[in-house]
Amino acid sequence: MAETKYGDLVKKLPFREGMGGANARELVFIGGDELAGFEFNFIVGVYDQTGDWAPGMGAHTHPFDELLLFFGYDDKDPGYLGAELTIEIGQEHEKHTFDVPTAVALPKGTPHYPIVCNRVDKPYGVMKVGLGARYQSSWVE
Repeated sequence: MAETKYGDLVKKLPFREGMGGANARELVFIGGDELAGFEFNFIVGVYDQTGDWAPGMGAHTHPFDELLLFFGYDDKDPGYLGAELTIEIGQEHEKHTFDVPTAVALPKGTPHYPIVCNRVDKPYGVMKVGLGARYQSSWVE
């Protein structure tokens, strides 16, 4: 689409195979270098299995603010997530469990993970939006 004046601003989402298991079965991963140099990166994926998204890895942080959006695919009930998940946040590993569409705001440097899917009734989606042009993370001891 770059042959037009604004074609470089319109991007096809390149879905690819994910890690599987409790993690995404399919996902898109795009950084700011592909989005007109924006200070923004995102991952969107389809999830359909129970378990820990990153077994044994513990928590991680980012040098940018991040927003996690959990959503369902039921067009008749947008308030239906289709799963139950638990996320741990902070040095204290504070647990939050939810089974409805949910947004989790993570200021830069806030430890988070594991994310564990406790139950899946129907595939659900997750979008991770980071306010940095390039995805970066550091695992926390």
